[in-house]
Amino acid sequence: MASLRCASLAISYEYFDLLQLRKLSFKPDFTKIRSQAPKCLKVLGARSLRSKTAGHCSVAVARAAEISETSMSVSCEKDEEEVELEHRNEFLEAFFDRRGEPFEDQGLDTSCVRGIIAAGSVKSGDSVLVGPGCSTLVPELRKQLVNVMVAHWSLEVLANLKEMDDEVRCWQGDLQQLPASTAPFNAVFLGYSLAVCYSPVKLLEAAASRCSPSAKVVISYSQGRDGLTRHRQKYPHILLCDLPEEKDLRSLISTLPLELRSFTNDPNSYLAKLEVTSSKKIAMADGDFGVEFPLYATGKVVYGFGRGSKQMGIPTANLNPEDLPQELLALPKGVYYGWAQVRAPGLDTRSHMMVMNIGNRPTFADSGAVTLEVHILHDYESSNFYGEEAAIVVLGFIRLEMKFKSLDDLVGRILEDIATAKNILSSDEVLQSYQSDPFFAS
Repeated sequence: MASLRCASLAISYEYFDLLQLRKLSFKPDFTKIRSQAPKCLKVLGARSLRSKTAGHCSVAVARAAEISETSMSVSCEKDEEEVELEHRNEFLEAFFDRRGEPFEDQGLDTSCVRGIIAAGSVKSGDSVLVGPGCSTLVPELRKQLVNVMVAHWSLEVLANLKEMDDEVRCWQGDLQQLPASTAPFNAVFLGYSLAVCYSPVKLLEAAASRCSPSAKVVISYSQGRDGLTRHRQKYPHILLCDLPEEKDLRSLISTLPLELRSFTNDPNSYLAKLEVTSSKKIAMADGDFGVEFPLYATGKVVYGFGRGSKQMGIPTANLNPEDLPQELLALPKGVYYGWAQVRAPGLDTRSHMMVMNIGNRPTFADSGAVTLEVHILHDYESSNFYGEEAAIVVLGFIRLEMKFKSLDDLVGRILEDIATAKNILSSDEVLQSYQSDPFFAS
């Protein structure tokens, strides 16, 4: 593998070993590194800085030459919005590499740190995502035995965190581009991120889609909303807007699976706690009405694209949209859970746990019409259900539809969705009772 030298720090085209940081007495000059290796360190969307194995930490740098289409034609085309986001990421990376974290209060007292963490309802063993402006939370989170992933634009900011605690996982780039395979999280701390991004709604949507049901999304700023506004007057090119007032925040989340649980905005503190909703109600795109679960439906199993079993190892039954009620087809595109039954001679006709996806398959190049696919958590003697009738009871929501960069990312997230569905359906007696719903006996 070709490599370059910068002082005594070895940098390869693919990996930049952060273990070297603790062995060196000097602070790496990241500007010099980039100038000497512009091709290998060029930002191509988001890049990852994460542990490859326990005790190892390295920066995996994406290169244009290594980006290829998979056999199932994953769409890799960048639209204008993605290109704009990449340019913004490059700009923010340069700014924070040069200045560190100028907006974060590094002298935050322990009681304030614990108060922000408490808003996330974090407990030992949880997985937590920490965004820009929240690095002061990391030491306390680690004391509480929490698994932490930090997302930031700056390689230098992340390197400093890794020096302090090698067990912290890191992602360099925009939080919206965080691989789905890293989720789900029990809490997300966004800090002042809403003031930096182009679209606060899309950032909140990305955060919610990477969370488990009932997870908390916390927006905080220790110097208060007015304190960040003062910084914005000095850095308007970085801080694009103020943190939202309560009514504005409610408006931002009106079409998202998020509910505002508490809101504080005083001169010394801005703290908003959101909760990811799952099984009760999901707002529709126009925000005027909602759908109450459970939802019942029957439909014929039809031929799909053949990817579930052949390419992904996760067989799905595609239901004919013409058989399904409009209230089901009108659900927000995403992943849901419930119970399913295949009504076919010679098959197990009991109802079993299921994960349902309704959407346009945005990961694939042939995405288009809305499809409804059900993965039943049962090993049938025969998986040939074509032409047979399936009955489903949809009980709740897991996450919004997402576009994945690769087939591996997609499969990884589906397996996590399956685990989430099992956990929810196994731990709730009311949800379990639907397995014997009279609907399945009809």
